[in-house]
Formats: sequence, C-alpha cells, structure tokens
Amino acid sequence: IDNFDPNISGNPFSYFTQIIYYSFLRRIAKEKKSLYIKLKATERANIFSETSDFNPHDVTTYNASDIVLNEWAQRFVEDFETNVRKKKLEQKRKAKKKVK
Repeated sequence: IDNFDPNISGNPFSYFTQIIYYSFLRRIAKEKKSLYIKLKATERANIFSETSDFNPHDVTTYNASDIVLNEWAQRFVEDFETNVRKKKLEQKRKAKKKVK
C-alpha cells in the first residue's frame, strides 16, 4: 500500500489488482515447484519399495515395481521439466541479444 503513488496513477484499484494477480501467480509457481520436488524425490528414492511391505493378513500383494507414478503425475513432471527447459533457452536468447 505504501508503494502506491497517486501522482503516477490515478487508479488504485488496478494497481492493487495487478499486485494481487501476480502474487497468486508466484504462489502457484512455488506450489508447482514444491510438488515437482516431492514427485521427483519419491521417484528417485524408490520410496515405493520401502513402503510396500507385505503382512501375513494382507489379501493382495503388491510389488514395488508395480507401483509407479500415476499418469497425471508423470505428465505433470514432464510438463514442468519442459517449461523449465523453455525458460532457460529463452533466458539464453535474451542474454545473447544483450551482448550483441
């Protein structure tokens, strides 16, 4: 609120709306990154094999190799990694343009 300057803009509603909008975008990006880290850590640590113990009273048995990330999680990880690669390429292109 302190950063709003009425001399620059006469519309405080749009100023605060934009601040809130971009705040939500940053929060969503942080949550996506957090979810990506959780999924990759689970995948890499092979945590499924550690948590899929068999007890004598269990009716069905599941092997750790049978348990994989579901289709949504796999797509999420692939999309996240693709977007990260695109952003890095775009940053390299911008850096090259600045040098020239």
